Amino acid sequence: MNKDCKKDTQRFTEYENGMEKGVLKKSSMYLHLPSQFALQSLFYAPYAGRFYCDSSYAVSRENFDYFLLMLVDSGCLHISCEGKNYSANQNDIVILNCKKTHLYYSKGDASFYFFHFDGAGSASFYDLIVAKQGPVIQLQNPAAILDSMAAILSLAENGYENEFKISAQIHLILSELISHNGASNDYLAEKIAKAIKFIERHFTKDVSVEDIANSVFVSKYHFIRMFKKHTGITPYAHIVKLRILYANSMLNNSEHSVEFIGEKCGFNSPEHFIRLFQKYMGCTPHKYRLQNKPAKNSIVLPEGLEGAKT
Repeated sequence: MNKDCKKDTQRFTEYENGMEKGVLKKSSMYLHLPSQFALQSLFYAPYAGRFYCDSSYAVSRENFDYFLLMLVDSGCLHISCEGKNYSANQNDIVILNCKKTHLYYSKGDASFYFFHFDGAGSASFYDLIVAKQGPVIQLQNPAAILDSMAAILSLAENGYENEFKISAQIHLILSELISHNGASNDYLAEKIAKAIKFIERHFTKDVSVEDIANSVFVSKYHFIRMFKKHTGITPYAHIVKLRILYANSMLNNSEHSVEFIGEKCGFNSPEHFIRLFQKYMGCTPHKYRLQNKPAKNSIVLPEGLEGAKT
């Protein structure tokens, strides 16, 4: 982007300051029209900035085309979304789906960093973050996210010259939020991590959900609820997916029969294996093998290596 374009962007930003009620003139906002490539393949931020607000600041929308992420720098923001009310204080993150009705406002002086975003897997990231953390996330140490926020604003201020770097910073923030564990989530995260290790060691055996729950000293039904809340699937589905993954490898890389592979992967009968394989993969194990195994003599070795052993 040339210098004149950068200046035009900055002038427009300064002109807009003060046009929105409750936003003080020292605030900044940068606008960007994403490239076609960014729209198709990257995270992108058409709006980014830092707002300083007074008690008259309020935003109420029924629909806006993007997701919104805010980091409260000072003061307090009040949020209403999905029929619930929240408060976000200093160092708290707010993440909203602006495509649904929402409201946020300040009752006093406040400041926050923000960017609207979309693209790539934005909806999936949003759903996972909110399912695990809710729309307001308390950060014990916001340094990493604050650094990424600052990087996004710096890139925006310089004319959005590198959409790849902005996409990378958005991805870092969303990934950090997914992996973030507040004090109230430490117990859950520890139990789930231990359960997953237990599953990965025993999934080829005749292991039950109750066995897994017992390994982390939690009742079966409470374990099922907390496992699904944390991972998005049930413990049983996690076991089956691991078995199917192992079966895929054996079907591709061995000549063992379907019956043998099913037994080795932990299924209690060939019929059970075939039924679940077809459910998750969309075809039978036999058809999967035919579709994915290379034909004989399809790989031509260089001269002198025909007899080489691997």
